[in-house]
Parts: sequence; structure tokens; C-alpha cells
Amino acid sequence: MTTIDLETLFDDSGSGGGRRRLALTPGDSASRFDQPGARAISVTDHEHLSEKLFGLACDPRIPVRLDAAKKVCGRMIPNTLKLVSVGRAPLPPNGAHQMILVFQVPVGWRLTSGPGAAPTKLDSRNILTNVVAPIAKAINSWQKIGICHGAVRPDNLYYADNNRTRVVLGEALSAPCGRWQPVALEPVERAMALPAGRGEGGPEDDVYALGATVAALLKGSLPEVDDDALTRWRLAEGSAVTIADFVDSQSALGIALHGMLADDPNERWTAHEVIRWIDDRVRPRDVNRSRTHQQRSYVFLGAEYRTPKALANALANAPNAAGPLLHEGKVADWLLHSVDNRKLADSLSSILSPDHPNLGGRRIDNDELAARAAILLDPSRPITYRGTSVFPLGIGSALADAKAADDASTLGNLVEILRLGLASFWLEQQQDRQSKFGGLEQLFKSLRTSVVRDQSDFASERLLYDLNTSLACQAKLIANDFILDISELLPVLDRIAETGPQKGPLIDEHMAGFITSRLSISAGSDLQAVPNSDTGAENVWQDTLRLLAKVQAETEADPAPHLAAWLARRLAPVVEKLHNRSVRNTVEDQMRQFVDNGDLVRMAAVALNQRTWRQDNDGFSAAKKKVAAVRNRIRQLTEDPVHRSRTVDHLGHQLATAAAYTLLGATLILVAGSVLV
Repeated sequence: MTTIDLETLFDDSGSGGGRRRLALTPGDSASRFDQPGARAISVTDHEHLSEKLFGLACDPRIPVRLDAAKKVCGRMIPNTLKLVSVGRAPLPPNGAHQMILVFQVPVGWRLTSGPGAAPTKLDSRNILTNVVAPIAKAINSWQKIGICHGAVRPDNLYYADNNRTRVVLGEALSAPCGRWQPVALEPVERAMALPAGRGEGGPEDDVYALGATVAALLKGSLPEVDDDALTRWRLAEGSAVTIADFVDSQSALGIALHGMLADDPNERWTAHEVIRWIDDRVRPRDVNRSRTHQQRSYVFLGAEYRTPKALANALANAPNAAGPLLHEGKVADWLLHSVDNRKLADSLSSILSPDHPNLGGRRIDNDELAARAAILLDPSRPITYRGTSVFPLGIGSALADAKAADDASTLGNLVEILRLGLASFWLEQQQDRQSKFGGLEQLFKSLRTSVVRDQSDFASERLLYDLNTSLACQAKLIANDFILDISELLPVLDRIAETGPQKGPLIDEHMAGFITSRLSISAGSDLQAVPNSDTGAENVWQDTLRLLAKVQAETEADPAPHLAAWLARRLAPVVEKLHNRSVRNTVEDQMRQFVDNGDLVRMAAVALNQRTWRQDNDGFSAAKKKVAAVRNRIRQLTEDPVHRSRTVDHLGHQLATAAAYTLLGATLILVAGSVLV
């Protein structure tokens, strides 16, 4: 059976050891380890043939958690599958490169039949010791290295032995944190967001997921209601009551579940507290199980809402109905007189004023108003704008998801969330933003400025790569090469230029966004338009050379002679437009020399030299004026029959001189100054 060598990016050998020599066998199924969005394949270590390994081939359109993978690779995290290597390899059927995560094979089988399958129903007698305790210890270990696992769910648990006495956690790195978590297994705030827009979570989110997973294993299923109804129910009654109402709340298991499923993260038990409860029956604290109801509920679209948190969700999802009520001050009145929260009522009223610092003198429409109002009423919830719900830290992965699905509506909403400053507004409402979101406020202010300024054809692609440093370039020409680092770009393009297509544009929106992002080229630079087809526009190939020369200069890349020849052919019609023949010949000679050397930087310095083009145009304009003047004098003076012969001879000589200048031109001085972006 055919094997493929893995190109290792990093592994568990450490800085002092030799890299593992791993081979993949794509035809050898390892489907029992499949993950949503990532298929499992068999892996062999050439030097440790007895070690059982499998690899996950990740979706190249979705960012993997590469930074987290670097932290956990090689670590023996208790009760978690061990990550031993991260690399890439060309896989069938088309040889496209994909990111491969390699793990040790668990001893036992999965608790479900596959991804998304109904959980195996377990007996409650040993579930605390066999499931809760080992997973809580795993979560605690992930917390110590500063990472949320983000994928605690029934179909991601495996038995650690054939006797089924203990379980271990599966992988959590092949997709963004929480991307494949069912709504019931995420805290209610994260459950409101798009799966790809939940962002990095914390250990408290893993603890909640553990509690909900245990409830699902006890019942043999997840809650059998639709996601929106489940969220409304949880907001009204609490997650513990909604998800674990069938468990005796006074039993040891019931007490633990209520601790893990507390909706208030400050009340929710930590993983360490769960362990102490199981081991020593040390009860950390009681969780408030009663729901706080206001004396007077707020009626919106025929439903009653007794808390600002519950009302926030309703307003966010019905902005056209919410807008008039917010403008009329009815929600603010309810906050003031029923909830007795003057500060919140005043804050809600203030966002209606164009003088609000976030609005910059403009008035807001119902969609933005409802989004801001919901954030004020419940700062823990995601930003919801026109049906798109994300946390600021999830905007990048949500963009990748929308791009992969060609979802223009969601993509536009995400860009608007940044342009309107909603991400910054959300951060301003977080009480613990300095400790939990330090540095992010400046990041999102900068992103807002970039979105407002960037009028290029590839603004959303630039944003995509700005927010996803582990996403490979998605440009059609190079998508199969899985280019993560900008230094890899020119060698791949040079190889393609040697044997690949010779027609059509070289740079599309994705490549332009990838380059400008990785080289930190400011928004609003000279490069603005990247066409979708070969339009023949001169600026296309001038911009292409300018941008790729910048890549070569910044990355100190090796010569790219095939790429240089490709660009020279495309630029030939441009150089032909130089009017001065001697200047044109000089440029062409120098271009040939730099093409042979694969030197894009010097090619750009010659072909795009602004002074050369300016002087050529000035000379040509002067020559045309002189020719026009001479012709005019001929027309006027030759009307006199006495002087006709002498005048024609005299002016004909001047016209020949001017025409010669037009054809040959004066020698222009080439200035090899850089004209790069």
C-alpha cells in the first residue's frame, strides 16, 4: 500500500532530539478516530514500528489551533490523547497538501459510534469516578498550561482500557475552539454564537461542557429540542434545571452537576473543586439554584422576559421590532422602575445620541441599535448583528467559515461588526477586560481603522489573514500547496511558472490579502484592484511585479528566474509604451539581465521607475507640441505664394527635426530608485 512521508513542522522530539520519521497510509482507514471536519488516517513511525499512531487530516480552509498545538505537543497531559507531531503532506485524490495532527492511539474504543452519533447511555453508579474525575483532571492540566480544551463532548471520549474503567479526552486542535460543540454542551452565552465564532474559551467553559456531557451520557441523548428553544429555556430556567432535571439534585452526582452547570461562571465549580468533591466530598460552595425574577416582566412580541439577560437575547434577534421600543425609551423605563438599575437605564438611553463617543456624530439604524442594546443588557453574550452572532475573539474563525461556505451575508455582517466598532463596544462593557482581554481593545480599534480605510478589492481577504495566522493561503493557484509562511510563496510560484499556466492573472484576492497581511502592508496602499480574469490592464502586472518584488525583498527569498520570465512576458506590452526608443531598449536590456538572475527587486526598480516614465511622457508631450506648432506655421505661412517655397523648405526642416525627436527621443537618465509598495 502506498505511503506518504510527513513533512514535520514540529514534534515531540524536543530541540535536542532528531525529528520523527513518519509515514502516512491514506488508503488504510482509521475512521474510528474521525473528527468532524477531519478524517483519520494510519501513521507509522519508521524508527518505532510498535508505536500505534493515527493522523487527522485537517480541512485546509479552516484555521487549526496551531499555537495551542505547539504548547501541548509532546506533553503527557493526564487523560488526554497525546499529540506527537504536526506536519503536512500531499494526500489523494489530487495531491493537495493538508495539515496533519498525529496522535497516539487510545487503548479503548470511542464512547459513541462516530462523530455526532448519539452517546452511549452509562450507568450513574460509577460515572463520577470513571468519567467525571479523569476528565476534570485533564481540564485542570489544560488550565495549568493556559489553554481551554474546547471539545469536551460524548463523541470525543475514549476508553483508556479494554475494561472500560476510565475515559480519556480526544483531540481539540483540528478546528477553532468550540467549533464542533453542540449548543447544549456550551455555556448559554457561547451557545448563542455561531459555532465558528465562539472564540477561545476558558477552563470554566470546559467544566460546563463536562457537566452537560455527563448529563447526555446518563440520558443517552442530548436535549431533544431545537437550539433556539433550548437557549430560551436555559435563559428562563437555568441550564442545570433544563439539562439535568432528571438527576436527583441531592445526590452526590446531582450536587456535582449543579456545580458544573451553573450559568454564572463565578458560581460554577472549577475542575479542581470537582476533583475534591469526588475524592473527599469537600463541597466548595452552594450554587444559587433559584432563578431571580423581577416583579414586573417586560412583554416583547407577546412573550414575557423577567431578566435583562433574557430580554437582551430577544431584542438582538428582532432588531426591527426592538428599534422603536428602544427609541421610545420603554426598555430604559423598565430597567429604571422594575429592575431598579438607573445606571443601565442611562447607558441604554445614551446610545441613542449621536454624541455617544462610539458613534462619531452619526445616527444608528435598528440593527446596530439592537446590537448595542443587547450588549449593554447582557455583556456576557456575543455581539449579534443582523442575525450573525460572534464574540470578538471568534471573528477570525467565523470569517474563515464564511469564506469556506461562500456565505456573503455572514461575511458582510462580520466586516460591518468591525467597521461599526461593535467589537470595541463589547470589550468596553467587560468588567474584567484588563485581566482577561488585555491588549485586545487596541487591536480592534486598529482593525476598525483598517476596515474603514481599506477600499481595495481584497479588503475582506486581508482581514481574514490578519485574524488567522495559522490559515494557509487560499489563493486558487497555490491552494494545494498549503502555504503558511510568506517565505514559502515565491519558490512555489517559481515552480508553477516553470510548468504551469501562462495565461490569466497571477494574484487573486486571497493572495493579495495574504501578502499584504503577512508583510503588514498598510491598508489603502497603491495596490487596490486585483481582477478576477485576465483583463489585460497594465496596472495589474505592474502591481503584481511591485508586490512580489516586495515579498522577495522582505523574505530574502532565493532568485525566481521562471517567475521573473513570466512577469517579463506580461510586462512587455507595458515597456513597449515607452516612446523614447533608446530608453526603451535600455529598459528591455536590463530587464533581460534581471530575468536571468531571477531578481524581481531590480526588475521592479527598472520597469516601474516613476522618473523614467515621467521624463518619457514629458519629452513626448513636448515633441507633440513642437510638431503641432510647426504644422500650424506651415498652414499659415504657405498661403503666401511669394514665400511658399522658402517657407516650406525652412519649416519642413524643423518638422523633420521634431519628428526625429518623437521617433528617437533624447536619452533619458534611468534612475534605479525603488518604487515598491
